[in-house]
Amino acid sequence: MVIPSGEATGTLTITSDLRGPFRTGDQVPICWTASGLSLAADSFEAYLFMDGNQRSVSLGGMGTAGCLPLPLTMPFVSTDSARVGIKIYGTYNRVKWFFSEPFTIRPDARIPDAAPTVALLSPVSGASIAPGSSVPIAWSASDDEGLRSFDVHGSYDGGRTWHVIARDLPGSARSYTWQTAPGSGFASVQVRVVAHDLRFQNSSATNSSGTTPPPATPTPTPAPTLTPTPLPTATATPTPDTVSISRAEYTVSKKQLRVEASSTRSAATLKAYVTATGEYIGTLSSGGNGRYSGQWSWPVNPQNITVRSSLGGTATRSVTAR
Repeated sequence: MVIPSGEATGTLTITSDLRGPFRTGDQVPICWTASGLSLAADSFEAYLFMDGNQRSVSLGGMGTAGCLPLPLTMPFVSTDSARVGIKIYGTYNRVKWFFSEPFTIRPDARIPDAAPTVALLSPVSGASIAPGSSVPIAWSASDDEGLRSFDVHGSYDGGRTWHVIARDLPGSARSYTWQTAPGSGFASVQVRVVAHDLRFQNSSATNSSGTTPPPATPTPTPAPTLTPTPLPTATATPTPDTVSISRAEYTVSKKQLRVEASSTRSAATLKAYVTATGEYIGTLSSGGNGRYSGQWSWPVNPQNITVRSSLGGTATRSVTAR
């Protein structure tokens, strides 16, 4: 994992005509110009991202701006969320990414199977979502042969980068509740739903940017005139359970995350999230006596995780890579 240091500065413009749609086998030269680069940036690497397939392919690299020696040959995929990304790369973590707009790759039109269609119904574009709240996501979809599954993605930087919120939802699903993580909020949030048909073609629907602002400070209001009323019978407020994480390990070679946690109340349901983004990882299995564990395949080390209990408790822990 490389965390950009911010030391690689400058502007890069992808000049290739990537408006599409393209057919499998089409070839497009990948070219770009760059200006204002810092001395920390000494090479360029290009990639084809297929967000709907959660895959990326290296296209090669160069030491200067220009065009790659070989053109991009469109692969055997069917998606409307492909894009080219070019990385300015220096030493260590001196990295900066630039992306093209998404474009479409489809098979030969003579193949008698249409790609799925999907429309995002909620959240609506421009909606404001409070951190730590439950966000209902709903969509409509259809396909001429049948729908296999759905993925839900979230972007916290206006569509520049995307993160998986949920994957492999059943083809009959038309909604999902996204539990956002607590925090100070993000200025530009987008939601994308990806539909996969029986032949693994995919299509997506995305809303325009919304926000997850920090909780607003209440506006003071005049105190009302108090009228004595009978005191109600006191009702005890349930006390949240206490959650602790005893193990959070990421095995790099297997791309596998292992979490062990405990709750003071054995009836709790514990779920794990990526602390930085609120992305749902999975539900931990109960081993009895308040002990829980979970193991999932995960593409990258999440660095830090949050375990939340259905009974109100929460805990965070840094992830150890090995």
